[in-house]
Amino acid sequence: MRQIRTGFLLAVLVSAIAVSGQQVASGGSSPADILYAQPGQLVSVNGFRLNLYCMGSGSPTVVFDSGWEDWAPAWSKVQPEVAKWTRACGYDRAGTGFSDPGPMPRTSVHIAEDLRTALHHAGIGGPYILVGHAFGGDNVRTFADLYMGEVAGLVLVDADPNDVEPKSGCLLQNPQASFCSQPLDRKQTARPVPGFPAEVCAATRRE
Repeated sequence: MRQIRTGFLLAVLVSAIAVSGQQVASGGSSPADILYAQPGQLVSVNGFRLNLYCMGSGSPTVVFDSGWEDWAPAWSKVQPEVAKWTRACGYDRAGTGFSDPGPMPRTSVHIAEDLRTALHHAGIGGPYILVGHAFGGDNVRTFADLYMGEVAGLVLVDADPNDVEPKSGCLLQNPQASFCSQPLDRKQTARPVPGFPAEVCAATRRE
């Protein structure tokens, strides 16, 4: 049942991301934008605070990480749609949005560690479906590598092309998982994280 729900949520995510790309291209705006005009939940993480925006309820929790120099509002069209089905959390990385600057260097390892600490301090445990756009894809892959027992799936949007292999479809690393969400304009199989027992989808968002 959990595998079916995870697969269903991955389908919801891919659909919502595709729709959001069309809205951006047409200059559409989201009523949810006002949510990100003020801090959500400021959570203490090793001497500084990360800003979380969570909505909806259910499990697994979907966690969004934005591209370079972007922050939570990048998901303003996608997050509310996903929150209709489960809990969805966006956040501002350290030094962006309403989050405090964090200790240097800001590597993907430190970013993943900070995110997990913030989620746990906020009472949001796994399993997680992690969604990363561009640079955020590096961070969520690192999170999965560090905390694979807490991760149910990955969705990579416009991820680093060096991080995918030229094969079509969706990689199901769990042999009992049978769901593969539909492609956007194209979909490639992500290179597996060693030992990672989850579904991984990599896609390019339609602009």
